[in-house]
Amino acid sequence: MDFFKTSAEPPQPSGPSAFDVAKTDAWQYQDEFQRLSVSCFKKCVSAQKHPYNEGDMSLGEMQCVDRCVAKYVETKKQLLETHNRVHTAAQTQAEVQKGLVGGAK
Repeated sequence: MDFFKTSAEPPQPSGPSAFDVAKTDAWQYQDEFQRLSVSCFKKCVSAQKHPYNEGDMSLGEMQCVDRCVAKYVETKKQLLETHNRVHTAAQTQAEVQKGLVGGAK
């Protein structure tokens, strides 16, 4: 091991850079928005009910999209909360088991 390393290179960070994290987050938000848009548009605006010859959506379509987006966002929120709760419980259980295994030595 060389404690007196004279390299001019700065130490490399061990994890991803802040830019990479922000870029990944942006891609995830874009992907989520795309899924939301496609899902609610297919559900609320169909070519059979609305032949796309009008420039605006009808009141019923706008209400449908509004409800669809609200349900989609609420569902994602509940899924994230459940995932976090399960993940935390699993981590706690692993720490307890690790403590029991480590204490048995």
